[in-house]
Amino acid sequence: MTFYGLAKKYDTGNNRIFIRNFKPSYFSVADIYVSNSFSDGTSASLLEAMACSLAPVVTEISGNVEWIKDGVNGLLVSVEDSEGLTEDSFVSK
Repeated sequence: MTFYGLAKKYDTGNNRIFIRNFKPSYFSVADIYVSNSFSDGTSASLLEAMACSLAPVVTEISGNVEWIKDGVNGLLVSVEDSEGLTEDSFVSK
Protein backbone atom coordinates (compact mmCIF):
# COMPACT_ATOMS: atom_id res chain seq x y z
CA MET A 1 0.00 0.00 0.00
CA THR A 2 1.26 3.50 -0.77
CA PHE A 3 1.73 6.33 1.72
CA TYR A 4 -1.38 7.94 0.25
CA GLY A 5 -3.36 4.73 0.72
CA LEU A 6 -2.27 4.41 4.34
CA ALA A 7 -3.07 8.04 5.03
CA LYS A 8 -6.61 7.34 3.85
CA LYS A 9 -6.78 4.01 5.75
CA TYR A 10 -5.75 5.64 9.05
CA ASP A 11 -7.83 8.75 8.33
CA THR A 12 -5.03 11.27 8.83
CA GLY A 13 -7.13 13.91 7.11
CA ASN A 14 -5.12 17.02 6.38
CA ASN A 15 -2.53 16.21 9.06
CA ARG A 16 0.10 14.91 6.67
CA ILE A 17 2.33 16.23 3.94
CA PHE A 18 4.37 14.09 1.56
CA ILE A 19 7.54 15.81 0.43
CA ARG A 20 10.01 14.57 -2.15
CA ASN A 21 12.24 17.63 -2.30
CA PHE A 22 12.38 18.87 1.24
CA LYS A 23 13.88 21.94 2.81
CA PRO A 24 15.32 21.83 6.33
CA SER A 25 12.66 24.30 7.48
CA TYR A 26 10.04 21.57 6.91
CA PHE A 27 11.45 19.66 9.89
CA SER A 28 9.96 22.21 12.28
CA VAL A 29 6.41 21.09 11.40
CA ALA A 30 7.06 17.35 11.05
CA ASP A 31 6.67 14.47 13.52
CA ILE A 32 8.53 11.75 11.63
CA TYR A 33 11.30 11.45 9.06
CA VAL A 34 11.04 8.69 6.43
CA SER A 35 13.81 7.69 4.04
CA ASN A 36 13.68 4.79 1.59
CA SER A 37 17.27 4.96 0.34
CA PHE A 38 18.70 1.82 -1.23
CA SER A 39 22.26 2.89 -0.47
CA ASP A 40 23.81 5.85 1.27
CA GLY A 41 26.64 6.82 3.50
CA THR A 42 25.78 8.93 6.48
CA SER A 43 22.70 10.87 5.46
CA ALA A 44 22.89 14.56 6.29
CA SER A 45 19.10 14.80 6.19
CA LEU A 46 18.79 11.94 8.72
CA LEU A 47 21.14 13.74 11.11
CA GLU A 48 19.25 17.01 10.61
CA ALA A 49 15.96 15.23 11.31
CA MET A 50 17.37 13.64 14.46
CA ALA A 51 18.69 17.02 15.61
CA CYS A 52 15.11 18.30 15.26
CA SER A 53 13.83 15.40 17.41
CA LEU A 54 11.95 13.71 14.56
CA ALA A 55 11.29 9.97 14.81
CA PRO A 56 13.16 8.34 11.90
CA VAL A 57 11.74 5.44 9.88
CA VAL A 58 14.53 4.45 7.51
CA THR A 59 15.83 1.57 5.45
CA GLU A 60 18.43 -0.74 6.94
CA ILE A 61 21.51 0.42 5.02
CA SER A 62 25.03 0.96 6.32
CA GLY A 63 24.75 4.73 6.78
CA ASN A 64 21.50 4.42 8.74
CA VAL A 65 22.44 1.52 11.02
CA GLU A 66 25.38 3.55 12.29
CA TRP A 67 22.92 6.05 13.78
CA ILE A 68 19.63 4.20 14.32
CA LYS A 69 19.06 1.39 16.82
CA ASP A 70 15.79 -0.28 15.77
CA GLY A 71 13.03 0.37 18.28
CA VAL A 72 15.26 2.60 20.41
CA ASN A 73 15.79 5.87 18.56
CA GLY A 74 13.96 5.02 15.34
CA LEU A 75 12.76 2.18 13.15
CA LEU A 76 14.82 0.24 10.62
CA VAL A 77 13.10 -1.51 7.72
CA SER A 78 14.60 -3.91 5.19
CA VAL A 79 15.41 -2.26 1.85
CA GLU A 80 13.17 -4.80 0.08
CA ASP A 81 10.21 -4.19 2.41
CA SER A 82 8.38 -1.17 0.97
CA GLU A 83 5.16 -2.33 2.65
CA GLY A 84 6.92 -2.37 6.02
CA LEU A 85 8.33 1.08 5.44
CA THR A 86 4.94 2.58 4.71
CA GLU A 87 3.20 0.66 7.49
CA ASP A 88 5.86 1.59 10.11
CA SER A 89 5.44 5.22 9.12
CA PHE A 90 1.80 5.12 10.24
CA VAL A 91 1.70 2.51 13.00
CA SER A 92 4.23 2.35 15.81
CA LYS A 93 5.59 -1.05 16.85
